[in-house]
Amino acid sequence: MPPKAAPKPPEGADAPSFEAALTRLEEIVNRLERGDITLDESLAVFREGSGLVKLCLARLSEAEATVEELMAGEGGAPTTVPGRPGLDGADDETA
Repeated sequence: MPPKAAPKPPEGADAPSFEAALTRLEEIVNRLERGDITLDESLAVFREGSGLVKLCLARLSEAEATVEELMAGEGGAPTTVPGRPGLDGADDETA
């Protein structure tokens, strides 16, 4: 029997918040690390966790894009705060 693909993360109103998904992922990891569940249960929670990881990564990507958009200056170039690294990690000051 071929392995089942991880379910797509829920979208819209059915999707948990980033924080709820992360909390559930922590529960799943703890449960798997304890090792006190059957193989079938392990596979089921692993499958659930895979979907939650995808959801969290998508939410983080969306948040990063929003921050970059908010930080964009004229012409779309990222702005920086004096004395702090820019979005690319380079310092504003030159040595």
